[in-house]
Amino acid sequence: MVNLLILAATLPNQEDRSCFERLVRLHWSDMVRVSKRILGNTEDAEDSAQEAFVKLYLNFEKYRSLGDDKMLALLYTITKNCAKNMYRKNSRQYDNVVYFGDDLDLIKIDSAFDSPLEDAIADLKESDREIIFLKYVYGYDISEISDILDINSKAAYKRLERAKGKLAVSLGEVLR
Repeated sequence: MVNLLILAATLPNQEDRSCFERLVRLHWSDMVRVSKRILGNTEDAEDSAQEAFVKLYLNFEKYRSLGDDKMLALLYTITKNCAKNMYRKNSRQYDNVVYFGDDLDLIKIDSAFDSPLEDAIADLKESDREIIFLKYVYGYDISEISDILDINSKAAYKRLERAKGKLAVSLGEVLR
């Protein structure tokens, strides 16, 4: 993270420097957490998050006009993609991985912790898994989820409720 703060100091104007530095300070741990869910270890997650911030930095002047909420959603997407790319490069290292959907959302799961909940989540559609993870794994609230998914708050709330309902039905069938 320190390297990113040094990198922020090289941006051309004070407003951009302050904005980038604020993004790093406020969202570094969130982006590491996003990466860690995909990669399964902290060291790779930190490398992936740093790569995402560097990619944002390289085009910061262009992205700055998006505004804070859209830039955060973009950072989330860049982070997720960096982690997926790193996973692909290192894929031979992991034995116990659950594949979630065509978008290659990969979550490393220790086989000792296999559970009906993990199986039920794996059976959800990708869009349902994504909103469940954004809310309950990454800790975003409905307004942040709506920004990340680029939908309105009511749609995000409704999508989350439907996903929880599908999860409850699936778990009910498994636990009977």
